[in-house]
Amino acid sequence: MVQSDLTTVNSDADVEKISNTTMSTDTITTNTQAENTVTTSDSNIIKNNIKDDIEKTIKGDGEDSFTSLQQLINENTIIDLTNNYKFTPGVDDQEGTSLVNGIVIDHDITINGNDYTLDGNGLSRIFYIDESITANINNIVFKNAKTTGNGSAIYTLSTINVDQCTFINNTGNASGAVWISNMAENSKILNSTFTNNKASGYNTTSSGRTYYYGDGGALYFEGSSESALIHNSTFINNSANANGGAIVLHATYSNITSCKFYNNSAPYAAGAVRLDGKYLIVNDSLFDGNYDPQGNYSWGSAIYLTGNYTNITNSNFTNHHGARSGGAIAIDGSDDQLTNNTFTNNTAYEGGAVYVEENENVVFDNNTFTNNAADLNGGAILISVYANNTKILNSNFTNNRAIGYTRNGRSYGDGGAVYFAEGCSEGLIENSTFTNNTALAKAGAINWNGDHGQIISSNFTDNHAAFDGGAVLFTGNNGYINGSIFINNTSNYAGGALRISGNNTRVNNTLFDRNNDPQNKAWGSAVYISGHNTDIEYSNFTNNYGSVTAGAVYVAGTNTSVSYSIFDNNTASSNAGAILLNGTNGSISYSNFTKNSAGNEGGAIYINGTNGSISYSNINNNNA
Repeated sequence: MVQSDLTTVNSDADVEKISNTTMSTDTITTNTQAENTVTTSDSNIIKNNIKDDIEKTIKGDGEDSFTSLQQLINENTIIDLTNNYKFTPGVDDQEGTSLVNGIVIDHDITINGNDYTLDGNGLSRIFYIDESITANINNIVFKNAKTTGNGSAIYTLSTINVDQCTFINNTGNASGAVWISNMAENSKILNSTFTNNKASGYNTTSSGRTYYYGDGGALYFEGSSESALIHNSTFINNSANANGGAIVLHATYSNITSCKFYNNSAPYAAGAVRLDGKYLIVNDSLFDGNYDPQGNYSWGSAIYLTGNYTNITNSNFTNHHGARSGGAIAIDGSDDQLTNNTFTNNTAYEGGAVYVEENENVVFDNNTFTNNAADLNGGAILISVYANNTKILNSNFTNNRAIGYTRNGRSYGDGGAVYFAEGCSEGLIENSTFTNNTALAKAGAINWNGDHGQIISSNFTDNHAAFDGGAVLFTGNNGYINGSIFINNTSNYAGGALRISGNNTRVNNTLFDRNNDPQNKAWGSAVYISGHNTDIEYSNFTNNYGSVTAGAVYVAGTNTSVSYSIFDNNTASSNAGAILLNGTNGSISYSNFTKNSAGNEGGAIYINGTNGSISYSNINNNNA
């Protein structure tokens, strides 16, 4: 379980003074809608367009003091700005009337900014909105606000509606730009841009461990706020000292829709968005290049999800890096669902695209994972210990890698696409496709260490592992494979397509074709079995080749049964063109063997174990 170091600060008095921070003004956001995945080149073009948009938006007409704007707000409920306002030392910081903590809004109000700018001058908060009102804030540029409290541009205790606003270079302890309290229900952030905002926070050290504080570089929704909406807004180069480089969202029944997140960062968790509430939706959004600036420490370079019943749908995650766990998303909640998303070019130490922590009932449906990589295990997805009932449905995995490393002659790096850790159980992969995924050590596509794993109606093509299980490695018990296809998968040691090390595994109604060992030194070109009580039935093994021993299936475990299956045109350079029974109590029944061949003995079958048996089978035209 991940410990969260989120801190909630209720007033400026609760925050220690933090050092001044200089922010760059060179980074901007976009109104350009991106579709599908975004390349690095596309991303740079988009960001340049954003800069042009913002420079055109900010008006340069004359400016007045915050004191003048406070008077205007005090006297009106609807305001149309006609010039810029800037915090002015000597005017706005007078004792008794100081606006360092923000211009106070204490009644229902609508402010139409007409693209004019409110500038905190690096010295003050801009708006402090009191409780029990509604504030509508439209078309204002907020920049250079700074506070040792939270929410340097806007701190609100009431419902706010922010529309077509721009937030640039604002700095607060938590929430660099906007802080929304748990009393501010139904607040909306619409059609707005957040650039270079920072939750500067602070660090403490205890017993040799550093604790980070300062969350939500752009937005922070506190506590139990409900029904928040963030829509059609763009977040670029925002940062937090701890969590949520762009947003921390504690709210329930809230939505992030049609938003874009570029190059936001946080060193502990969630380079872009931290989701801690329940019943949240992220839909139709783009996440590109968000990251952990310290590298290999944080959780989820784009999203860190700790809440339950959250849906992430129709969104794109590209080019994330720096996280230890979950290159794009780290999930530490239960009953969450990811649907119709694409994950491309994301990297992490483990779980190149997604990391699932201790939880239950996470569902992946109709997602696409391409070119993701893990430094260790799980090139696309890693399912952690005790993460039960994870389902991967209708999804595609292509060119994902467990990069791994070699130390003292031993290679590490398992599960080129998916890694199920020991201790998780009841996982399901159904109607999914795995193509050209690779692992430095074991399991080119799936490494399944948990118990009761199921692979149903899925296809595995051109996957490769340097050691065991070119496509799949089952080390957990009670595994089940049904209605699946394994074509042209390779490994250099054992099981070109599948290695079974766990006990009580069943393989049913599955095709193994053209699986092989490209180095001609492996055992079992299609399947290697070292676990006990394995059943293979109603399956076809055709054209598998390249192994030294057992052109199709090598059996080293006890009580293996092969029945109602077809073995055709499999080859081995030494013994057992189709099957080698090297364990105890192996049996073959009701099966057909044709055109298999071995370089030495056993053109179809070679029995080297005790109590091996063959019954009710047809063995024709095999050669040795």
